[in-house]
Amino acid sequence: MKGSIQRLVLLASLVLPVSPVLADVEVFSASHILLANVPDNAVVVELDALAGLDELFSFNLPADPEQAALMARQRMQTQEWTLMRERYEHAATAVARAWLLGVEKLPAVVMDGRVVYGEPDVAEAVTLLEEALSNVE
Repeated sequence: MKGSIQRLVLLASLVLPVSPVLADVEVFSASHILLANVPDNAVVVELDALAGLDELFSFNLPADPEQAALMARQRMQTQEWTLMRERYEHAATAVARAWLLGVEKLPAVVMDGRVVYGEPDVAEAVTLLEEALSNVE
């Protein structure tokens, strides 16, 4: 499974554009970080979503590796797997996007190639970014 995830991240990094920014505001976070005042134009991604999907997929798998592999293959033949696979792809794409942008800490609010780290109030981070961008012009 981890090899598949690594391939998804590699594939996503190859097909994602480096520029332009995919959204007005991108917020990179984790499931344990409480964000506030997220604007409607923001895309929020939790970079730990892959681990959560792994936990969900492996829930109640037997301890025996052969039985677990068989049950995992059976799960992958269901309609639910189609949705799960799409969620894996989206999560891997988000990780690749964060890597391409050079995100180093969470939360990270990115706008126009600029980033504010550590501010969970997204509207406040956007204000800081807008101020910084207006000073550049």
